[in-house]
Amino acid sequence: MARQRTSPRFTRCPACKLGELSRTTDTIQWRVALGWSWPVTVTGMRCSHCKTLRLSKTQRRRADMEAYAQHRTMILERDRWTCQRCKGKSGDARLEVAHRRGKSRARNPNPKTKHQPENLEAVCVTCHRIEHSAI
Repeated sequence: MARQRTSPRFTRCPACKLGELSRTTDTIQWRVALGWSWPVTVTGMRCSHCKTLRLSKTQRRRADMEAYAQHRTMILERDRWTCQRCKGKSGDARLEVAHRRGKSRARNPNPKTKHQPENLEAVCVTCHRIEHSAI
């Protein structure tokens, strides 16, 4: 049976060395892309002195997944849940969010814009496979 930890590993904040750490649940703005963030509820350790919120790797991954799901839904709703390439003519109802200009430097010279909503679009799986196939 796994042993449960009753007290935090650190009692003092490793950042400022002055404050006490206490468990807290907060809603924070989690950054998805440059200039885009979503409210995400996380549970972490907050310092009483410097107010720094410390999250574990698992908590950061969970916040990333929640923010990604909100970002993806926003793109799909903007595109009215329709493939922007074939406009639904392929008959494939499975949608993905794809990059218009790609992620590589050759196709997109400004790396800061690769995850911006203007560079993302809803495409069906069929059109996305055709785009990435070596035809």
